[in-house]
Amino acid sequence: MTLSALAVLVRHNTSLQHISLDSNPVNSGNKGIESVNMLAESLGENKVLRTLSLKRCGISLQGCSALSKASQRNTTLVGLDIECNNCAESDTLSIKEQLSHNSKQYCDELAVKANAREVERNESLLKLQEQENIKKEKIAMQWLADEKAKREESRRVEMERQQLKGRKEHAYKQRIEQINMMEEERKAVTKKKGK
Repeated sequence: MTLSALAVLVRHNTSLQHISLDSNPVNSGNKGIESVNMLAESLGENKVLRTLSLKRCGISLQGCSALSKASQRNTTLVGLDIECNNCAESDTLSIKEQLSHNSKQYCDELAVKANAREVERNESLLKLQEQENIKKEKIAMQWLADEKAKREESRRVEMERQQLKGRKEHAYKQRIEQINMMEEERKAVTKKKGK
């Protein structure tokens, strides 16, 4: 793959996060400078690439300057290794500062995402707890309803037993009264016969 083709890939990249071209000479004449400039341009527009390693690639002062300018427009790149190339110290420092800023921003984004995941996890746990509480409440309500039904049934059975007992006692008393009346009638009849 040529550096020009890689530049196009970097510009339209939506998933590749790490590229290493270490020890691959990229700067052979005007075409090499053009290719490095294309890569720098693409790097300025890329929003997903995290690291690019260009160690020992023979990049010229112009190429390093283009990469330095491109790094100022890129907010996602946290690693750009241009070691062992012909780069000015000012370009190296400029790249280092921007990468440091990007790293801090990336760490902040990761912290926000981690916090969002934690909030989501807590919300899920709260929903589960709420569902569990609702389930427990339903079980408690059902238990209370069952206990109430048992008490009502127990009262009904006791009332029926008391009523039956009362009817039996009443019937027993009536039977005793009948027997007593029959005994009195028999005594009265016997008394009449004896006179």
